[in-house]
Amino acid sequence: MEHIDLDVHSPEFLASLSLSFQNLPVQKRCNKKIRPTERPSEPGRSYGSSQACGWSLVLLMNLFIAFQMDGFWRLSLPWFALQPLGSFIVKLGSVSLFILIEFFYACASLVDPGSPGKKDVISDKSDRWCNYCMAPKPDRCHHCSTCRRCVLRMDHHCIFTNSCVGLRNQPHFLVFVFLTMCGSGLSALAAAPQITAAMALSGERTMRQVHLIGVCLSAAIASFLLWNLLLAQMHLLIRNETTIESSKNWADRCHSSYDRGVRENIAEVFGSNVAGCIPNSVFDIFDGLDQFLADS
Repeated sequence: MEHIDLDVHSPEFLASLSLSFQNLPVQKRCNKKIRPTERPSEPGRSYGSSQACGWSLVLLMNLFIAFQMDGFWRLSLPWFALQPLGSFIVKLGSVSLFILIEFFYACASLVDPGSPGKKDVISDKSDRWCNYCMAPKPDRCHHCSTCRRCVLRMDHHCIFTNSCVGLRNQPHFLVFVFLTMCGSGLSALAAAPQITAAMALSGERTMRQVHLIGVCLSAAIASFLLWNLLLAQMHLLIRNETTIESSKNWADRCHSSYDRGVRENIAEVFGSNVAGCIPNSVFDIFDGLDQFLADS
């Protein structure tokens, strides 16, 4: 057998080796993520248990609002001993505020935050694809593991509304936070002057003391927390960012790419016709019930 002296470091050998590898069939690379053919199961609790816990918190939130209203009417208002006209004006204002809070709370909970539809479908060239919904995702759209759906312009999932804050219900959520903060602050201020007098009452009226202290403390804590939440939401609003985008931009040390100026950013969320917000929201509530009637 003839011995062949082969120099593996020679340029001729390296060139022939490179040509041989180029002729081999190779799998084409693709920058897109592999799209599964079957919908994977989502981690976490079942959809039924998540909804049960969510609606329980919604019920507790409504009880808290009613508790504050009851404390204002039964404890704070009689203590001030207003004249009939002044008492009527205060009662009318408090009832109107209560109705507005409940209305916008219903809007924040029941109005559909928005999901990708046919008009939002993007081309196959995009790599934004939801493996759970088995559908493309437009820009600023994210999948909520609690609602188990994709939400347009998703800000966050609010456990107290049992719904995501997204494209269509973010204005209602912001107004609800603002009105509830004002109502809680007024309730705390109205009950605060009575704390010293209530502590001096005899033991026969202990329940009134507990009721008054509970109303004042809970209202003060709620107003403080809602004030911080409102400041954070307004900061994101004027920058045209969502909570999800803000976290990512902060980590990347960059500004929002959707910022078009304060006025344009606010108009993008609330729209140009603010006066028609309440009438349109009434119909949006009934339209939003479809998200709960649809198959989960």
